[in-house]
Amino acid sequence: MDSVETLLVKTRGFADSDYVADRPSRAEAIFLAGGDQATYVTSWKGTRVELELAAAARGAVIGGTSAGCAVLGDYSFSALNDSVYSDEALADPYNRFMTMEQEFLNFSRLTGVITNTHFAERDRMSRLMTFVARPIADNWATSAVGVGVDEDTALFVDAAGEGTVLGSGAVYVVRSNGAPALCTAGEPLEYDALELVELRAGDVVLLPAGTSDVPATPLSASCGATIPASPY
Repeated sequence: MDSVETLLVKTRGFADSDYVADRPSRAEAIFLAGGDQATYVTSWKGTRVELELAAAARGAVIGGTSAGCAVLGDYSFSALNDSVYSDEALADPYNRFMTMEQEFLNFSRLTGVITNTHFAERDRMSRLMTFVARPIADNWATSAVGVGVDEDTALFVDAAGEGTVLGSGAVYVVRSNGAPALCTAGEPLEYDALELVELRAGDVVLLPAGTSDVPATPLSASCGATIPASPY
């Protein structure tokens, strides 16, 4: 690289400034840091930074870790009321912490996709299942694909949408094959129309469809628990 610049963009005024908008417009690579995705959503949505990041998909490499990965999908967990734990999400898909966002950055290869990180390490399968259920229950879409990425692991997606796993952990793809049986406020999620694909280094998934040569296994949620109980 010829040069690297770090920008801390935490206000809408800064996100709309000429200086900040110019950087992604000419960048060959852009990496979104971890932290709090609520800052990205509240400070960047509807600003010039959002427009330039979407336009950068013309050929720049765009990536992120933790919160920076969480906002790359078509749907995202916005964390406007702090984080949410798996048991909370499964017990009530509309609890106060389950704040969702759509159409933030709009990268075509992630249409209909929602991402999650620190995955097996923080036992986030149940909440990813709930993240997949919510866009369907909210009539944003008729299907969705969840992508959970372990620590020390990455999914590299090329221009054709072919995603290859790199690193020492796994990437978990949760695919919906229909609407949840029950996804409503104050009730545990009931969802048996799900498939799980566990990918390791060198395995490939085609996005945004979420299809892979790696065999899928059934995955469901019922009575506040996942089936199987240990899906990793």
